[in-house]
Formats: sequence, C-alpha cells, structure tokens
Amino acid sequence: DLYVLVTTANNPDIMMPAFDDSAYYVIFFVAFLVICFFIYMNIILAVIYNNYRKHLKNEVRKTVFSKRQQLSKAFEILAIKSEGQKVITRSRFVQLMKLLDSKKNPAFINVMWIVLDCDGSDCLEKREFLKLADLLNVEVSEVVDRTTFIGHYLPSIYYSKPSRVLCRIVKHKFDFVVIGAAFIMALVDVIIQNEQESRLSLDVLLVLRVLRLVKIIGSIGRFKVIVLTITKVIPSLITYGGVIMVFYYMFAIVGMESFQGLVKFTGYDVEGESDLFCSNSKLELSDFWRDHYCNNNFNDVIHAFIVMFELTVVNQWHVIAYGYAAVTDPWARLYFLLFHLICVIIVLNIFTAFVLEVFILEYSATCEGNLESQLEKKIQEMGLSFKRKVSNRVSSVSKEDLVSSDSDSSDADVLDSPPNNPTSDNDGGITQGDSIFYPGYKDVSGETDVRFHISKRLKSVEVLLQKMFEKEIEVDDLGPNIENLDKDLQDEDTYLSGQNRTLWGM
Repeated sequence: DLYVLVTTANNPDIMMPAFDDSAYYVIFFVAFLVICFFIYMNIILAVIYNNYRKHLKNEVRKTVFSKRQQLSKAFEILAIKSEGQKVITRSRFVQLMKLLDSKKNPAFINVMWIVLDCDGSDCLEKREFLKLADLLNVEVSEVVDRTTFIGHYLPSIYYSKPSRVLCRIVKHKFDFVVIGAAFIMALVDVIIQNEQESRLSLDVLLVLRVLRLVKIIGSIGRFKVIVLTITKVIPSLITYGGVIMVFYYMFAIVGMESFQGLVKFTGYDVEGESDLFCSNSKLELSDFWRDHYCNNNFNDVIHAFIVMFELTVVNQWHVIAYGYAAVTDPWARLYFLLFHLICVIIVLNIFTAFVLEVFILEYSATCEGNLESQLEKKIQEMGLSFKRKVSNRVSSVSKEDLVSSDSDSSDADVLDSPPNNPTSDNDGGITQGDSIFYPGYKDVSGETDVRFHISKRLKSVEVLLQKMFEKEIEVDDLGPNIENLDKDLQDEDTYLSGQNRTLWGM
C-alpha cells in the first residue's frame, strides 16, 4: 500500500479512514509523501538522468572527435601561411566546394563563406573550418523564381491589387483547401439533398481551421521554443516507443501465460451467477468489479497491451494489481511492481531526461543562435530567401556569377583552378573573370532568380543527441587519438563508477 502511495494512485483514499479517526494521522501520510515522493523519487530521476547523460556524452564525444580530426587533416592540406598563421583562402574554399559538388550554386557557396568567416577576416582559421561539416549537413533546397504565364504576358492585370489579393488567398494552402472543400461539400449538399451527412462533413472541415492556432503559437517568440521542442521530440518517439514496446510485449506474454482466462468480460447487467463478477466469484464486491474493469484482462495480446498502457499511466494501477492478486495469489503483485519499476520509473524517466535535453538545446539555440539559424539569417539578408518577394529588377547576371575566386594566386595549384586578376564592377562587387562576389551582406536578389529554403524536416535522434553535447566540447578541441579514445572513456567510466559507489556508501 505504501508503494502504491508513492505513485499517488491511491491518494487520498488510503489516508481517509485514518483521517476520519483523527486529524493527527495526516502527519504520517504528509511526511511519507514529502520524503518518498517529492524528494526521493526526484533523486531517482536525477540519478537516471545523470547516468543517461554521461553515457550519451561519451558516445557523442567519440563522434565529434572523429569528425574534427578528419576536418583537421583536411585543413592542414588546404591551408597556406598568411601573416604567421595557417588559413584557408576564399579561392581554395570555393574550389573545394565545387570539388565536393560541382552542381552547388555559387550563390549558396557565397552564403556559406559568410557564415563560416564570422570575424570577417576574408579567410578561414582552423576553428572556423571545423564547422564546415555541420554547415554542410543543413538541408537547403534551391528554388528558381518563376513568373506565371499571365504575369509574363499581362503584367498589368496580374500585378493589379485585386489580382494580388486573389493570389494571396489561393497561395495560402490551409485556408484554400478548407474553404474550397467546404464549398464543394455545400454543392454536394444541394445535389444529394442529404442535409445531415453533408452538414457533418462541413462541420469537420471548418473545425480544421482551429489548427491555425498552432501556427499562431509557433510565431510567438516565447512559445516558439516549446513548439520546436515538441517537433524535435517526435522522431525520438519512434526510438523510445520501440524500446517500451519490447517491454510491453515481454510483460504481455508473461501476463497471458499467468492470467489468461481468469477474468472475462460478460457485461454488467447479467442474471446468471456464472457471468457475474467478471466470470470469477473471487472478484465479488471488489473494486475491480465495482469499477467495471472486466475488459482489463490478458485473454489476448490486444487486451494485454491495453492493460500495459493503463499501468504506464499509473492511475488506478493498484486496482488492477489487487484484482489479479485476488484471483491468483498475493505474490502476483510482484508482476505489476516490476512493470512499474522498469517501464515507468526507468524507461519513462529516460525519456523525460531526453525531453529536458532537447528543451535546453532549443532554448540555447534561440538565445545564442546556431549554424542553421545563422545560415538562414544570411540568406535573408542577401535577399535570397524563398519567402522574399520577387524583385521587379530584371536579372542581368546568370546564377553562376555570384562567387569569385580569391586574388591570391599562390594557392591556385591546389585544386587545379587558377584564379584571374580581380577588377571592380559598377555595383561594388569584386569580379574575377566571369564571376562576381559581393562582399558583406549586399542584397543580390535582383542579380539572380535562385532562392534558397532551409528544410524544416524533423531531425533524426542521432543528430539531436550530437547537438546536445557538442557545445560542451571546446570548438578547437580535437580530443585524443580515436584509437585510444575508447580506452580513455572506459577508464573515466570506471573512475566515475567508483565515485558513485563511494557516494552511495556514505
């Protein structure tokens, strides 16, 4: 009963008989809950969180150090000496990007350079170059702005005020689909003259507009981190859901072998005695019978899984446990205690730890910014965002004419693409051959029809875990040699385990 009280499932039911006898007995139950529920259970959560975080951090460190060591080797190959330090010039960076992907748009290479060259020195130091892999992992789609047929041949009509209003309505996908579908259902109503069915479909479509509240919440800065946390947690549900399903299946099979056929649902308004009390007389006048729990049985795997989920939610789990203890043996309670310890206290607390880490990650990214947000910001500053209005200025430069090579000719032999002598163009850009590079953050939206859009697809759990702990490692920390890293981490685990044993021994 006290274990059940720790889960608060039977509170205040268990206290009420003693409370009716004397108010002083409440002191016992309050003290028990404060110590065991509010303090000790949170200590258990902290221990689980700490161990979960430690093991994840070790895995992430191996990945991060391996990535940085490979990038460091690449830096040593590409770097040249400039003013006493090794750096990578713009020309080598552009040639490297073209070597990695010959189809990569020069305008996007321009944006990448600006994001990496955070100090504006026009060259990449080692710590800046180490961010390249993360920047390349940002999914960016390339879109070419296109003018419609009417806009091309009848611009005065297409760009008129009524036309722009109509375009805004049609291009708003959520409103257009809902209202358009509602209009179609209204026509169907007139044709089939079945008001009830058509009215129901119409109501369902109109209710979908309430979902717009989610978009409004996501646009508010204070709530945005919460919405982002929810979206980032969704992919992890597959991983953690798979883990808990394994435990569900194990306990479901054991439950079916132990309790199958002992409880049956036969209804509650029955006359025959054999059908009363869930077809088991041992449940007569029990809470299990009075609460109509006969469908909570282990007669097939579907019902068993439903019982597992009810036990995970915790509320009234003791009624189910006491019911099966009544029809079998009091030791049957151990089955339900073990399920609560493994699936609720351990697995769900690990998931709670993951949610905490994701929230902290998103909050830190909102406050400090990350490569993805920096990239998006620079794309907007240069007028290359997909959501930006199309400039009326006619493009005078092809999409290949936005990034140039550097004027430093000493490194031209590295990637076999010698640069040309730079000159200046009329717009303040630096030209080399047939290419133009715009330093700084000049709006170049009129110079190209290409626009970029950063994908908002949900990231995998592995990407999230790497982002969680990478910030705790110094930017220029390459770590130990990868071959020796596993041994170092094992030694660290042994030391920390010894410290934990000493702590708990005290």
